[in-house]
Amino acid sequence: MSEIHDILNRFDKHRGKIDLSLGRITEFLGRIGNPHLKIPPVIHFAGTNGKGSTIAFLKAIIEANSQLCHSYTSPHLVRFNERINISGKEIDDKFLLEILREVEREYEKHKHEIGLTFFELTTVTAFIAFSRVKADYILLETGLGGQFDATNLLAKPLLTVITPISFDHMEFLGDTLAKIAYEKAGIMKPNVPCISAPQAKEVIEVLSEVARKNHIELMFAATHQELPKLALAGDHQKVNASVAIATARKIGLSEKAIAEGLTTAIWPARMQKLTRGKLPEMLPTGFELWLDGAHNLDGARVLAAEIGKLKKPVYLILGMMKTKDAQSYFQQFEKTINCIYTIPIPSETNCYDPEILAEMAKKLWFKAEACDDAEEALDKIIAQKEPATIFICGSLYLAGKILENNS
Repeated sequence: MSEIHDILNRFDKHRGKIDLSLGRITEFLGRIGNPHLKIPPVIHFAGTNGKGSTIAFLKAIIEANSQLCHSYTSPHLVRFNERINISGKEIDDKFLLEILREVEREYEKHKHEIGLTFFELTTVTAFIAFSRVKADYILLETGLGGQFDATNLLAKPLLTVITPISFDHMEFLGDTLAKIAYEKAGIMKPNVPCISAPQAKEVIEVLSEVARKNHIELMFAATHQELPKLALAGDHQKVNASVAIATARKIGLSEKAIAEGLTTAIWPARMQKLTRGKLPEMLPTGFELWLDGAHNLDGARVLAAEIGKLKKPVYLILGMMKTKDAQSYFQQFEKTINCIYTIPIPSETNCYDPEILAEMAKKLWFKAEACDDAEEALDKIIAQKEPATIFICGSLYLAGKILENNS
């Protein structure tokens, strides 16, 4: 719907700088009746990787338990509606537009006093939606960090969940794991249980100290090795599934629902095999095309581990935002990749130029070549005639553009 797009574009232009704090959004919410204080019980998620997948598993478990849940995640891949999930479905255009109009109308009254970011305005939109539809749970994902994230406004969520913490957004969160962990631990609340994925030693120390000072029951989920065939591909999903299991058990969901949810969860662009659309239809017999939104060091490491198991030649088609450490990303794929084809991310002005990305890869002794788009890269791979496995990766923004025509 074009009006939704227009309002979101205006939200995006209000304030370009990310300035992590809670004062602005708290004041604005107060002026519109504090909808965030009138919502169903919240399970709040922070972490570097795995938040979306863990939420997807837990959402499927809750629904298998015949209960209703809302969720708020980011970024979206194709449509903004993906971010706000109401009772198991993307928010519909009519309801979304109604709330966006309301938020914009109220913001126009106050924007000269309170400058809000795009994420803050959309978080307000989600809180209003959640305050108007009953559910048993809300699964709420932080956008950046934790302590000063726009979602971190509830004094007493039902639970907090910390997924694996690694290096990302270091310009905002700090240059050590301990500093990053401290920011993520900001969602932990006094006397509210917290469930964490297995973590590095420095992270465990930070989370444990926060828990001790605030009388928090902190539980580190053990990774289950014996699991049903998970709906989401990749060995790393065992960690995410295990965190979802621990969370589900903590809130009293049935073992039957847990087993069902693990096998029915849906989370696009995470080790997703593409079988429909323009790109898959280009492939001859014996070729496979996969999409993965891995965009940081830990994501690259996980993807490289999966690639290391494959017998066929492997090619990457890769686009990346300039905010990411491309050199460290490439280094994770040493000796596993036949060639890297670099491409731009459509409509993203802050992405790496493919020529620059290709040169970076070549300096690390990879065979690499810049292309104009994914179609050109596929043509070059197919021309080599040897059946291969191809991964499109490097950015969730790129993944979204690919899914628009290939899902």
